[in-house]
Amino acid sequence: MNSRGKRTKRVSKRKQNKATGVNRFRYATLILLSLCIAVFLGYYIYSYALSPASGPSPSEPLLAEVNGLRIYNTTIVDYEGYPSLIVSYKAVDQVYVLEFYHGGNLVDSARVASSSQKVVLKLTSNKRENIVEPRNYTLIIYKIDSNGSRELLLELPISVKGVELTVKISDVYAIGIGESYYSVKKIEFNLVNLGDTPLYLEPSRLKVVLGGRECDVSRIDVDIIEPKSYKKVSVSLVNAFISEREVDVEIIIDGVYRVFVERLDLEQYVRLRYI
Repeated sequence: MNSRGKRTKRVSKRKQNKATGVNRFRYATLILLSLCIAVFLGYYIYSYALSPASGPSPSEPLLAEVNGLRIYNTTIVDYEGYPSLIVSYKAVDQVYVLEFYHGGNLVDSARVASSSQKVVLKLTSNKRENIVEPRNYTLIIYKIDSNGSRELLLELPISVKGVELTVKISDVYAIGIGESYYSVKKIEFNLVNLGDTPLYLEPSRLKVVLGGRECDVSRIDVDIIEPKSYKKVSVSLVNAFISEREVDVEIIIDGVYRVFVERLDLEQYVRLRYI
């Protein structure tokens, strides 16, 4: 093959490699763009599902219907830091006021008009409040006429169980001191909230009890567990010095909600020992 033929072949090969590189870049860009679109759509759908502006789905059961207002299924979630009741409704040609009471006290209220929407009613006046015992609420609905007068339409009782936890230990980081003392640095729990309200977690609101000794918490890597949800929670402890090898483990939330976890053999979790 003459020199011109060789040069032509080399140039052709370079063009082919360049074209292949361009195609690979386009393919990678297309994959990245598709992933971005998928993440955006997923976030949009999740936000829409919790948004008060989204209406009831056709499959939601009807709880009550009165004077042009339909109340559908209710759910409880965390909404902007409050345990909240999400009420799906459909209103026709009227204005209504929803008032939410607990123990005779008004907790929250909302004004709704003609549309299909979801309205948010707080279960507590305090942000990030844990409901650790059953509560009975009353949802009172009024119709507002053109003069601003209110007509009582409905009183709907709503019962809430509150937080209900099951807890298991998945791992422990302990240091042995001599032959009979232990310093527990960290415990990893599997927490399941079987209740119907969110669980809010903060170091200052949680105590871990080891053999009857209440240990302070310095850090938690999870701050909320929604109803009917599970999370693995890592809890760092301070001054957790224990003189027994086997101890009962409990957790206390907000000083009132106490859960027995299990009996623990600390020797099995010693990672380091000082003699």
